[in-house]
Amino acid sequence: MVEEGRGLIRVKVIFLGILADITGMSIEYLDIPENTSVGSLIAILSEKHSSLSEWLSKVPLIQVSVNGVDVTSRDVILHSGDEVVLSTSLYEGG
Repeated sequence: MVEEGRGLIRVKVIFLGILADITGMSIEYLDIPENTSVGSLIAILSEKHSSLSEWLSKVPLIQVSVNGVDVTSRDVILHSGDEVVLSTSLYEGG
């Protein structure tokens, strides 16, 4: 749900390796509220994909890059058109 006065932005999420298997997709476009952080995006994805939520509860390690730049802080704010790549430290190859 979008709070009054807040618009939506669209981001592209790319799931790599086991995360693609877990979610059943390699690419997903999402409309999310403005000022959504990387951490909030992961929470949104966990709500949408129960299998991802279950996996993260067991293995909470996930690597994130936004527009090709690795991010270590979950507080990074996303912007419309951002490309977010989610992978695990276990990911090797394509």
